Amino acid sequence: MPWTPNLSVGIEEIDEQHKMWFEKAEKLFEAGKAHQAKEYIGELLSFLDEYTKKHFADEEKYMLSINYPEYAAQKVA
Repeated sequence: MPWTPNLSVGIEEIDEQHKMWFEKAEKLFEAGKAHQAKEYIGELLSFLDEYTKKHFADEEKYMLSINYPEYAAQKVA
């Protein structure tokens, strides 16, 4: 599934991270379909794992910076 503008949250840094995540996820999907080397697929999975952790940490920092009222609920989810 490609990233599209209707997925935008209106926060440039977060939107750019979403675009990158979708781009790498698409590469992973295509690599699997093409039966590419396990090492390459492993690299993509590792990237997505680390990038996802960083992204969620960045989202949490942003929510705290704007005193987002639903921060606690988001943290649990």
